[in-house]
Amino acid sequence: MTGNLREAAFNPKVWPLFISHGFVPTLNDHILPGRFAPKLDQKEFYYHGTAAHAGRSCTILRTELDHFSGKPFDEYWVDMARGGAVLRQLAYVNGSVVWDLAMHYEEPSAGWLVAGWTIALRSGESTKRLYKMRVETRCPARGPDR
Repeated sequence: MTGNLREAAFNPKVWPLFISHGFVPTLNDHILPGRFAPKLDQKEFYYHGTAAHAGRSCTILRTELDHFSGKPFDEYWVDMARGGAVLRQLAYVNGSVVWDLAMHYEEPSAGWLVAGWTIALRSGESTKRLYKMRVETRCPARGPDR
């Protein structure tokens, strides 16, 4: 693409690459070129409970206080024992999950980084599309002098 891309958001299929580095997109605040870190307000997130995902204990955070309002909202499953790694992101529209992102990590010397992910696009109870992605090659760690 060419031209003014200030408002051309990164494809959500690559969001896990950003999420694993602490840049958390939401349904209402996407990752844009030149603005990798949306300004998140901690008042927009609330504690929803705990649950297990892939055998890991997770803290669940949501972006909508009143999930019965019909407004779209996000839900993040966070593994606190892995430095706050997001293991799962769900997007809800009209009370139903439309996006289910599950990430798995590996721990290189630099810390927990995403190694692969699965995205299920849903409509009601059925999965309409399924994407499975993985990281095949990592760049070597760079020191401050490079």
